[in-house]
Parts: sequence; structure tokens; C-alpha cells
Amino acid sequence: MLHAVTTFIGIPDLTDQVAQIEESLALAVLPMAADGSVLVRKELLVFFSAFVKRHQNKFLVAAYEELQNEKRSLQRRLHDSSPATQAEFQKTSSEFDAKTPQLSRNTTFGTLWKQILIISVDPHPEIAQGAGVIVDYIHLILLESPMAALADKNRIEILDLTYRLSQKLQIAERSEAKKTAPPSTPPSANTTLSKQEGYLSLGFKRTASYAASLRNLAFGSGAGDPLIESDNPSSPTKSRMPMTPRGRAPPEWTRPPEVNDHVAPATAYHLAPTPTSRGFQPIDSEGVPAIPLKSRFLDWSTEYFREPQMKPNEPDEPGSSDYNERLWRRGRNEKIIAETQPLKGKAGTSRWDNSVALLSNGSQPLRMCFHQFEDHIAVADDRDTIAIWDWQSHKRLNQFSNGNPVGSKINEVRYINEDDQALLLTGSSDGVLKLFRNYESARGIEVVTAFRALPDLIPSNRNAGLVLDWQQGQGKALVAGDVKVIRVWNAATEVCTNDIPARSGSCITSLTSDQVAGNIFVAGFGDGAVRVFDQRLKPTTSMVKVWREHKQWITNVHMQRGGFRELISGSRNGEIRLWDLRMNDALSTIYATKDTLRTLSVHEHAPVFSMGTNRHEVKTFNVDGTYLSTFEPYSSFLHHNRASPIATTAFHPHRTMLACAALNDNHINLVSC
Repeated sequence: MLHAVTTFIGIPDLTDQVAQIEESLALAVLPMAADGSVLVRKELLVFFSAFVKRHQNKFLVAAYEELQNEKRSLQRRLHDSSPATQAEFQKTSSEFDAKTPQLSRNTTFGTLWKQILIISVDPHPEIAQGAGVIVDYIHLILLESPMAALADKNRIEILDLTYRLSQKLQIAERSEAKKTAPPSTPPSANTTLSKQEGYLSLGFKRTASYAASLRNLAFGSGAGDPLIESDNPSSPTKSRMPMTPRGRAPPEWTRPPEVNDHVAPATAYHLAPTPTSRGFQPIDSEGVPAIPLKSRFLDWSTEYFREPQMKPNEPDEPGSSDYNERLWRRGRNEKIIAETQPLKGKAGTSRWDNSVALLSNGSQPLRMCFHQFEDHIAVADDRDTIAIWDWQSHKRLNQFSNGNPVGSKINEVRYINEDDQALLLTGSSDGVLKLFRNYESARGIEVVTAFRALPDLIPSNRNAGLVLDWQQGQGKALVAGDVKVIRVWNAATEVCTNDIPARSGSCITSLTSDQVAGNIFVAGFGDGAVRVFDQRLKPTTSMVKVWREHKQWITNVHMQRGGFRELISGSRNGEIRLWDLRMNDALSTIYATKDTLRTLSVHEHAPVFSMGTNRHEVKTFNVDGTYLSTFEPYSSFLHHNRASPIATTAFHPHRTMLACAALNDNHINLVSC
């Protein structure tokens, strides 16, 4: 449809009626910018490029006024700390607005320009590059127009204001870090502006061209901009008590256990390569951008339908290489399941302190995930790097960057389609989901798709970020976090099929679902509530049960895939509760620790769970409450610290194996029973 609409733009006689029709078409297709399909967003860019070329002069005005807005925004943030200067700035700003009203405000062209700027930082590399061409084209024309002197003046002022603001924030963050951080722990390096980035790195990524730098200036500071996002928990905006019935509780009860962490900066952080999509061809940064963009949709469709569509796919043809590989994987998977199922009884009664391996990751592990059948473990660090390890041979197979914007981090790492050729799914705190193919190969890794699953995700003082649960049977991803809804994304159609209200003023800290039928899912909240939802009901009535026995932040909630399919939740005060969906109260409560509960992991088939505390201990229990063992992860001689909290834990889905890592230590400990 988009391809057909684009061909209608360009009638030589641009009358008022034609212009009005084209504007209405542009507004009608605008919501497609949030579509999960890469193909749809590509065609939308082609339409936008034709529309921008058609109404070039009006977009020049919108681009110039956006630069003015960026300059005033920086001035406002620079004067926020002083009430006197803030009042003076507001007075002069209001006088300026009265004298120079913006022509593009509340117009189709101003709206489309802001949307194009947003798409220019799309998580998919091809789409971001295409939108960057449009933005570069307009900014180059702007610098060659009669407004060139004014635009260049705004550019210089924006660079100066950005530098001054970054210096001011760095000084404030250092002083706050000295007040809150332990003496032996250096401040985090994530909140400082990298020297290699330079003054033109004001957006989500570095740009090579002068016009592309202007694009970042016009877009302003996004969710990952280091100028506005701070990991510092003691800033005034993050110390307010939530105005809820539980607001009388101590503030730390409704905050994540890791909110006060200060990760020591790596001595030499390795910048891993960022994967691209198949067929991606980077444009020449020195070349002159040209629009409209060319669509390849018709050529792709022609090539696709030239082939017979009624014949079976090659993987379904007996004797083919794909068929034989799939048959071999099926036999291997069944063998692994048959070998590991008898170990469930032993796992529930044995000590979990036999060291299997020690992996040196090179950076701080914060998220880990085992593959069900391959000897792979994915490890995400405190920035944007993912390492793939072969835990059997103790070798690192691959290391790559997730491409997060500065200031964000990876919240979730999951394997999907593990029965066949698995894909790696990642979710970051800026609301983006990315899917990687051939993740274990440095040369073959590709981005399958990338999209903003939570476009409304904003920085939160509760720091939940993005939480994710993958339903393999239904092919759906449940995504939530610092938003008021739970979004259900269908992987087959690449669209959001449902927006389920969270029915809470608190953020969602964890998600888990029934992997058999896939209709029921459970969410844990920052205020300690645990809610049960049924996808078969209408979104407004989908919440079928709420438990409020926990009084503090839910560290994790998990429903087992196999075994007795226990539903287990844990809060930061060390309370572990087992639930039955049919009951209004918890089946049992286990007071596992008096320390702060940092992590909670549940084995998918064995009746055991493990928890990491802030006292460098990993405790393992049977689900009936029986204490099994305590394990202290290895720490190097130079970084040995018994008080270092546990950063992450993860069970192997089938084998009796547990991975754990401590804060400010790059080692991953693998233990078994």
C-alpha cells in the first residue's frame, strides 16, 4: 500500500487541493513509523523522502525552527539550577516566543520532520541510514539557503551550550558520587562524556558528515543522551517518594537492589563490532545526499514470485541437507532431555557448590542466559557488549555490540527457537528489541530485525528499564517496564497485537508466563504486588488476580516450564513465596535471607531455586524450603571483596548447572550439584 501511495506523489500541478490530499496521506501513514516490520518502515522512508522533496521549502523552515528549539532547550537546562537565572531566562524566552512565533508548530511538516529525526536513530541500521540521508539533505540545503548564516550561528551556540552543560553535569555527578559511593569503589564511567566522542556526538551515535552532526543537534537529547540521563540515584528527581498508598514505606523498599551500585570502570574496555543486517551497504559519508530514496520492494516482489510458491521448502524435503541437520538436532535434543531428566531428584537434595568452570569475561556480567541444547551461554555486560561462550570448552566464540545509545544498558538476553536454529533476542533499557542470527559467529552474525517495542519508555527513578518474556509456543514477546502497559508483540506478523493495562502506578520489574498454553502471564511490580493476567480476556478486564503479600520490590517472578510448574516470586527483603493461580494466598513463604535479595533464578525442571545476596553469597534452596548450600563466587586476588554483591545468576534449563557473577568482578562461575 505504501509503495502505491508513494507513486501518486509528484503531480506537476501542485494545487491547494492536491497539497491538502498529500498532507492527509502523510498524516495517515505516520503511525506506521512505530511498526515492527523493517519492510514497512523502509517503504515509509521512501514515502517521506518523496514528500520532503515535494515540499522542500517548508521542511527547511521546520528544520531551522527545530534548531532554535534545541538551543532554547539547552539554555533552559543550563539555567535550571539557579532560580534567579531561571526566572530571567523564562522571561526572555517568553518575550522571544511572542515576537517570533514558530511557523511549523502544529503543522504537518513540523510533525513529519520530528518523526524523521526520530527514525534517523532507528535501531535497524538500514532504516537509520535512510532517514539520515533525508536529514542530511535538508540540513545541507539549509546551509546553502538564505538562512545559512542564522543556521550556522545556532549550530555554534548549540555546541557551546552542550559543552558547558556536559561540564556542569560531570562536576555535579562527581560530587554526588563521592557522597554516595563507597571509598574503595570508583565512580561509574557511564555518566561521563567520552573524549573520543567529541563535541558532535550529541545524539545516540557518532556521525561522519557535518550534516549528520546537525541532525543530532536538531534531534536533541534522546533517552540515551548522557546529558540528561544519569545513573546517579541521589539526584533530586530520583529521591521523591511515590505518591501511592505505599508511599509511607521507606524509599528503598520500592527501588531495585542495584540502584546504589557503582560498577568500577574497566581498565581497557574492548569496543566490540556492531552487527549489521544482511545486504547492508554503508553509504559514502563524503558523498552528497540525494532524495527521493529508491524503493526495492517491487524488485524484491518480482524476484520472489518468479519462483514456484507451491513446492515444499527445502528443509521439508527428505534427504536435503537442511532436513538432515534438523533431524540430527531433534535426536540430539531428545538425548539431552533423556539424560538430564533423571537428575531432577538429585538436584533437589544435593549441594550446589561443585565448581565446573571459571570464565573471564573481560567486562562486568549483568545478564546471562544458557542455551537449552547447545553448549552456549550469552553474557551481557554493564554497557552494550554481548559475549557468547562455549562453557564446555571454556572458549569465547564471539563478542559483539548491541548498539545501545550512551547511558542505556541491556536488560534482557533470551534464546528463541532453541529446538532448531536458535536466534538471540536482546532488550535494552531504551525500549528496543533486537534479534540476531548466527550469533556465535563473528563473521556470520546478522541483525534479523530491530524495533522499538516500548516507544513510550522514559527514564524512571525506579530503574526497571525493559522487562521481557518470550512465549515460544505462541511466538509472542511480552514487553513491559517503566510504562503503564504490557505490550504483546506477535513475531510472525511483526505487529503489537495487544496493549494490556498494568493497573498499577508502579513499574513492572519482571514477567513470566505459562509456556504450555501461553494464555496466562504473571507480572511483578516495584511496590511488591504480583498480578495475574489472562490474554483471552479484553485488555480492560484481563487482570484476573492480584497478590499483595510482598511489601518490597519484586526481584523476580518465574513460572517453571516443566517439573511441577511452580510459580515463585522473590522480593528484595529476602522473602520467597510460592503461589497457586487458584488461591488467593501464597502456598508457602520462605525467609531465605536477612540480607538484600539481589537475584532470583529458578530451575525450569528441577525443584530448586537460587538467590544472590548483597553479601557475596549464592544460596540454593529446594522449593519446599529446604536449605541446600551456599556458594561464594571466585574473586581475583586484587579484587577480592567478601562484601561484593551478586550481580547475576542463571540456571541451565535442563542440566544441573548454575552460573553466577559478582559485582566489580569480570569472572563467571559455573557450579553444579
